Amino acid sequence: MPNLTEWAEVQTSEVQVFPCLENLKIKKCCKLTTAPKHFPCLKELSIQFIDSDLPLSNIISSINLTSLVNLSIEHVSELTCLVDDLFSKNQNLAYLFLDDCKKLAYIPPLWGCGASLKGLGISGSDELRELPDGLGSLESLERLLIKSCENLQLIPYPSGQKGLSSLRRLEISNCKRLSNLPSEMLESCTSLQSLNVFKNENLTSFPELSGMVWFNSLRELGIGGFLNSNILEVIGLLKSVQTLSLYGRANWVSLPYQLQNLTSLKYLWINDFGIEELPDWLGNLSSLEYLWLHDCEKLRHLPSKEAMQRLTKLTELYILRCPLLGGTMPSR
Repeated sequence: MPNLTEWAEVQTSEVQVFPCLENLKIKKCCKLTTAPKHFPCLKELSIQFIDSDLPLSNIISSINLTSLVNLSIEHVSELTCLVDDLFSKNQNLAYLFLDDCKKLAYIPPLWGCGASLKGLGISGSDELRELPDGLGSLESLERLLIKSCENLQLIPYPSGQKGLSSLRRLEISNCKRLSNLPSEMLESCTSLQSLNVFKNENLTSFPELSGMVWFNSLRELGIGGFLNSNILEVIGLLKSVQTLSLYGRANWVSLPYQLQNLTSLKYLWINDFGIEELPDWLGNLSSLEYLWLHDCEKLRHLPSKEAMQRLTKLTELYILRCPLLGGTMPSR
């Protein structure tokens, strides 16, 4: 309903509208500027592709709304902040996802839903400069995704907070101004299985991963695209990793040699490196089943035929935007 401009409140107290409504989705009502406030049983709310933030604000600011479990907000152009008592009122909130709200600059502290929140995703919020307080209170959180927040500079995580003990997947990517990743936060992630930290161009301070409780049980790692390539040296110690995505830079002309130690590795992505050829020691990855090469503009050669023949479990080789390679198998 792209031309809908108003969803008016019922002007009577004698009739209760939507007393049992649990699921509400508003999508592509670009011109909508108002919505009712009274949804006392609402559990799932999804608002997508709306210019005005007033419909969302009307709904979530209601004192009667305390039952939210799932809140998804996508491409609300004028949204600058969420109401302060959103989390303290809705203490059963399990999933919060904010996507492509360019003007979003403030998210209130997360203290109220520390025991319930399982999934938190924030992406495309260009005006957001710091994550909300209370990350360390999220003892039930299993998935935390922070992506493409161009002005994000701070992840507040005071020492002594041990709340992320249930976290299994963590991704922080394409946050160009982020320079520091709190070691206290990673230390508290005692159940971590998937870590993806990449294309944060100014990230210069990176925790020492080898001392983390989860270091020897990590299954998936995505890393790279920083100013300092030395951060990649740790990968050779991650013997349990089965899925690895490496992100380079145009001036990185070699792969980290420690990569050859990952004999349990099954899936390997190599992205954005300035390498001209893949080393023959890549053939040491005896468990490798899938190899993807993306955006390596200078890459001319795969490993030698003999090295490739050692990859006896390789079932898929995928080459994308490597113009000098031409997608050919090695003949040398």
